[in-house]
Amino acid sequence: MDNSWMAHGIASAGGYHPAKLARFESLVQTSRQTLDPALVDLFAVRYFVVRDRVQGDLVPAFAGTGGVVYANPGAQPRAWVTGRYELVGTGECNARVRAGDFDRRKSVLLETPPVPVPDSSASGTARITSFRSNRVEVEVTSSAPALLVLAEAYHPDWRARVNDVPAPVWPADCVLRAVPVPAGTSRVELEFECPPLRAGVAVTSVAGLAMLVLLGLGLRRRGEVRA
Repeated sequence: MDNSWMAHGIASAGGYHPAKLARFESLVQTSRQTLDPALVDLFAVRYFVVRDRVQGDLVPAFAGTGGVVYANPGAQPRAWVTGRYELVGTGECNARVRAGDFDRRKSVLLETPPVPVPDSSASGTARITSFRSNRVEVEVTSSAPALLVLAEAYHPDWRARVNDVPAPVWPADCVLRAVPVPAGTSRVELEFECPPLRAGVAVTSVAGLAMLVLLGLGLRRRGEVRA
């Protein structure tokens, strides 16, 4: 449960942050010292980094003086396509995810009935073409109307566009993101847009500009007095 890997450009599924998303915290419980094994595959964790070798037949992908790296063969893709889903209540979603009593590679848990409704027979591929903190772009190909699922934290301020048309973003498997996509090839863009944050940045920028103006006027008057 350490996010020091970020200094090296490595994302940590169990990384601690003082500002916690309520959905994520209720499922992950970041105060724990380890990540619940039931969540490892769900979060598309590709590698485990440990201090020492573990007992068993696992073969390290890398071993050095600073630690040992093991590959996770059960990791789900970072982005994938499905037409199958189950509706669950918000209160029961966490328990279903931890129980793992559904095929995570073929089905997804939703708390809101999807509109448009995906085709349960849909299959396809998803490839992330651009990934930044506040913006993700994905190229999707689907045989029928389906859901694009991203193993990234859901927040209501994420906005999506599919082929330049606004699309909804739903919570999937409690904490991930799902976006409806049509049949064929699509370009999906997700961007984080937080109105309060934008307002705060605007106010800060205006305040900073005002301070610079006042500072300039003060220095000018000071120079005139000296003259």
